[in-house]
Formats: sequence, structure tokens, C-alpha cells
Amino acid sequence: MAERRATNKYYPVEWDPSKGSINTFVGQHPLRQRAAKIDQGIMVVRFELPWSTFCIKCERLLAKGVRFNAEKKKCGNYFSTTIWSFKMTCPSCSNPLEVQTDPQNRDYVCVTGLKQRTVEYEASEDNQLEKIAQGPDAPVHDPFQKLENKQEDEEFAKVQFPHLTELHDLSDKNFKNDYQNARMLRNNFKKQQKEIQSLRNEARSKSLAIDLLPESIEDRKNAQAFSAAKMNNKASQHQKAERFKIRSSSIFSTPMTPKSSIKKPLPSRVSQSSSAIGFVKSIR
Repeated sequence: MAERRATNKYYPVEWDPSKGSINTFVGQHPLRQRAAKIDQGIMVVRFELPWSTFCIKCERLLAKGVRFNAEKKKCGNYFSTTIWSFKMTCPSCSNPLEVQTDPQNRDYVCVTGLKQRTVEYEASEDNQLEKIAQGPDAPVHDPFQKLENKQEDEEFAKVQFPHLTELHDLSDKNFKNDYQNARMLRNNFKKQQKEIQSLRNEARSKSLAIDLLPESIEDRKNAQAFSAAKMNNKASQHQKAERFKIRSSSIFSTPMTPKSSIKKPLPSRVSQSSSAIGFVKSIR
């Protein structure tokens, strides 16, 4: 609404430009409610808490970053730097709160109504907090430690030198010709799309509702293992059937006569001729 008030002004009939601005004519400050106490040197601004605090009266936690409509006022100087005071109220108990700037320490100071939240840490045996505070790039003052670090860096550089050289060569090859790289990527993409489309057409020809995946070495091995297991299963079933047939047959059954021991009967013409020869011999 403040933006609309600033742009959509009502000009009464009795006003003319010779009487100054519309704010002067009406007797109102351009900042309106924010400058209600401008005669006392107070301006209402949006103030954001620089740290987490507690209200002294109701002990409510006011987290860092919470914003208030605070009354900003000049309360002193540190050399040539102005010290500003920000007054606001607690949203729970309406307790007055005041925070001032501290140019000397480049910080803020709690004046009345609130206290800063402090978090205490217990240093562990290996002094992790000190290591974290120093950081990995902290300067080392021990000369022996410096020498050890230098030797470790040299050994690490010797191990990584071939790899770094290879990466440098690859980067020179790959990034010098952008057109060839883009062309290679496009060709690979087209090849992949063709393979996917062929698998899709194969699936549609087999009346499958899902797309087929490209064949892999692992799938081939699994298929070979499955077919071998199936063949072994058929062989075992045949072996079981033969054993069951042998066990179910009687041990007293007559053995089969070999074909060589069976005497074939003579043809009818041979038998007739032999009978005629015998008849002639008997007559004689």
C-alpha cells in the first residue's frame, strides 16, 4: 500500500505548484508513518537481529535474522563514526528491547531487554576445535613439521605426475577442436537412438508391450547357464526313466534270441523239388 500511496497522489483543487509539493501543502512527511517522530530524530526502519538472543522478561528465543520495525536514533559517536540505537518490542510480552552498534569492536551490543545467546563447547582430547579453528592452510611454526610436510608433498607430486601429465594431454586434445567434439557426441547420440529404435521395433514385432534392452555379456552368460541347466535336467530325467524301467521289469523274463540263431524256412519250390527226388529214388 505504501507504494500505491507514493505513486497515486490526490491533488486537491486549491493546490497549485506555487504552494510547493503536495506533502508540504498537506503538512505531511514523505515517509509518512515511518517519520512520525522525525522531530525527535527517530526513524522507523527494518532491523534484523545479528545473533540469537533471549528476552529477559519472558525468556523467549529470538533467532538470528528475525526482523523488527525498530526506531533508529543517533546516540553518540566513536571518533567520526556514528553510534546508532535500535529500539523495538518483544513480540510475546511487549518488553522494550534496545541494541546499539559498536564501531570499536565492529559488532553490536545488547543494551536493555535482551541478552545474547552463548553456546559453550568442550574441547576434546585430540583438540579438534583448535584444528578446525586453524584450518588445513594454517601456518606451521615447527621446522621439523615443515620439513616433513615438504617431503610428503614431493612424494605425492612424484606419484601424481604421470596422471597429471595424462590429464593435461587429454585436455589439450579434447578442448582444442570444439567442432570435432560436438560432431563425435552427435554421432554417438544418433547411434544410440538407432539401437533403441531397432530394439523397439523388434519388441513390437514380437507383440511385446515393453521395450527390449540391448544384449549384454552378463545376459549371454546367464542364458548359457540356463540352457546348460535345462539340458542337464533333461538328461537326469531320461536317466531316471531308464532306471525306473529296469527296476520295474522282471528278472525271470526270457532273454531275447539273437537274430543270427533264428533258422529261416526254405522256400516252397526247394521243398517240392527235394520231395520229388526222394520219390524217384524210392521207385528205383
